[in-house]
Amino acid sequence: MRTFIGASLLAVLTAAAVMAQEGDFGLGGLSVKNMGSAGTAPVPVSAPQTAVSSPEHRLNESRKALSAVNSSRGDDTDARLYKDTDMAIKAYEYCFPGTRVSYKDPQNFASIRFYMNSGSAKFNPDGAQTRRVEQALDAILAANPPQARVIFEALIAAGGNVTLAMGSLAEIFCNKRARYLPHVRDMDYAQGKNYYRFAGMFIGLHPAVVRAAGGSAAYGNIVGNPIVYAGAEIVQWWGKVFAGGGTGSGVDTLHTMGPDGNGNLVDKIPELNKGMNAAARLRKTRNTGL
Repeated sequence: MRTFIGASLLAVLTAAAVMAQEGDFGLGGLSVKNMGSAGTAPVPVSAPQTAVSSPEHRLNESRKALSAVNSSRGDDTDARLYKDTDMAIKAYEYCFPGTRVSYKDPQNFASIRFYMNSGSAKFNPDGAQTRRVEQALDAILAANPPQARVIFEALIAAGGNVTLAMGSLAEIFCNKRARYLPHVRDMDYAQGKNYYRFAGMFIGLHPAVVRAAGGSAAYGNIVGNPIVYAGAEIVQWWGKVFAGGGTGSGVDTLHTMGPDGNGNLVDKIPELNKGMNAAARLRKTRNTGL
């Protein structure tokens, strides 16, 4: 493990903005690659001892560094979601030396029942954690944070539990999409269905059997929703026919299933896949035990 090249993380923020896109951004002057897959926290030998031992100092360093990540809506892919999550994990473990993130979901049978509720995305049963995430994000929205900073704040609020942090983000970005999405500067607007990426990450950070069941349930929910919406339109259409002989208007099944409709398969499925794929990368590169 390399030591600090400089005395402080703040000295490398300018370079970090360029290096982040290439995976060379890291805390304490270290690259993400060189920090190690386990996310071992660097020990700044040349920094003042008070700065090294202060959690507040490390939190401030990490928040400034993650806010300087140079990414854009144009590279909003599953690879970047993985990279942003990995950076957030490394930052969390840097802030709390000796602490490692966790992935355990304490809910019975890993919350299979919550997968069927992906429309409202209530995956984290700890409402207090979700409220803390929401308060943290509300406080930084004006600064237009990048996705990496958003994930980091969720990790802090969830006490380092990556899985439940993703569950909280899914719920928040579902309920407050109109408020949040315009302010996350590198998150492409997927017709407001961006929360499915966090749902996909939540599902993907469970054991294999649960991933399979949860993924199937989520896809079933996504496909079923537009069918229900379209079916409701058709029932209303026939109701008008039998009631008064007129057909009225408003039945457009293709529109309902498209990006501008209530069902919207076009955006939901790619966003869910983005989260599932990012989780698969995380499982492969980190010691998740999953």
